[in-house]
Amino acid sequence: MYKEYTIDGKPYLIIGSDLVTEIETWREIGSLMRKVYFIVLMRGTSEIEENSVFSRRLQGSSWYSYGKRKVDITSSEIRERVKKGLSIRYLVPEPVLEYIKENALYQNQL
Repeated sequence: MYKEYTIDGKPYLIIGSDLVTEIETWREIGSLMRKVYFIVLMRGTSEIEENSVFSRRLQGSSWYSYGKRKVDITSSEIRERVKKGLSIRYLVPEPVLEYIKENALYQNQL
């Protein structure tokens, strides 16, 4: 199963572009940057502007920015919606929605 979720043999980590600005504060980020392939979903500013920031912040790591469609919801907002019992349909892929439901994720976080 692990091989299904890799790019060039590395597992990938999908993050929003808003997280790139704080990525240097992550615990053991150097190790993580060597081990994963970052897929950065664009939010907010222009793709060119963000790619300039990514080049500096993600230097030495493998990454790809995906800017064809802006993603205007964060993982924190998804978790908050689930906790409040609000729908996340069409905000996440169907398999993610099913996984969250089946595993009762984020529902008892107060």
